Amino acid sequence: MTTLKASAAGVSENGAPGLGKEFYIHGVVFCTLWSSAFIAAKFGLTVSPPLSQLSIRFLFAGLVLWGAMIVLKRPWPTRRRDIWTGVILGLLNNSIYLGAFFIAMQTITAGLAALIAALTPLVTVLLALPFLGERITKRSLLGVAAGLGGAIIVLNGRLGGAHGVDAPIGIIVAFFGMLCLSAGTIVYRARGAKVDLLAMNTVQTIASGLTLLPVALIFEDWGAIVFNHIFFLSTGYLAIMLSIVALILWFRMIQLGGAGRASAFHFLNPGLGMLFGFAILVEPLAWMDLLGLIPIVVGIILVTWTPRRAPARPRT
Repeated sequence: MTTLKASAAGVSENGAPGLGKEFYIHGVVFCTLWSSAFIAAKFGLTVSPPLSQLSIRFLFAGLVLWGAMIVLKRPWPTRRRDIWTGVILGLLNNSIYLGAFFIAMQTITAGLAALIAALTPLVTVLLALPFLGERITKRSLLGVAAGLGGAIIVLNGRLGGAHGVDAPIGIIVAFFGMLCLSAGTIVYRARGAKVDLLAMNTVQTIASGLTLLPVALIFEDWGAIVFNHIFFLSTGYLAIMLSIVALILWFRMIQLGGAGRASAFHFLNPGLGMLFGFAILVEPLAWMDLLGLIPIVVGIILVTWTPRRAPARPRT
């Protein structure tokens, strides 16, 4: 979801006045879907190797998006630069990012995976200075420090506490995936922000499926896939509800309230991810997890929230 990553990185945008119930309902539903993706992935991993499931998901979602492009008569990118941008975004945002997370979730909990993914805006702020020349404010630096401090609290409990069930190698792989997601945000802001959003996401999704498919065929045993109700429900849910429905909700949120205000709902994802993991997968949840979430949420708010500017007074 290209737009999500761009706005979560703190793109400045004036808020839209007169927000109604629709905006907040869309936001809650969007966050619920986004956080539930880690749970659906966990179920899918019980019946399919990670990259095989991802390649099938993206190819299916890509075909649906392609069909939407035809029905809606939306134009495809005409410049090679834009097409290659979509392919690069597909690699960074989907193939490598989600591939790393699906592999990592074989050895770490879904809740911790959701928390690591939520650190993306903090890392993006640090990358924006050398690659985009954007100034880092004191508030942003304070937010990065708070977010990293909260991550250390959670990771310390996960690795050395009473419920240290998350493997270090899984945490490292997940952090690598999160770095790729941050890099994808930088690429989108630098090269693809002016391209039609539906077209960019269609190219990105199809490119993801096509690049993951040969890797999965070479390194994974497709005979290990169990084509049962769990596989179809998990893959179908992730393809339809995440790659398509959640994307539509996000676009509508931006239309109603602007990207700056819409990105505030991203703050709910770490907590929702851990609560879903606890309630549905019976994953461990300790007080240290909840304590560590506080500075992480505060840090993301400090980094990404754009205060609404008062309208300029007319000169007399």
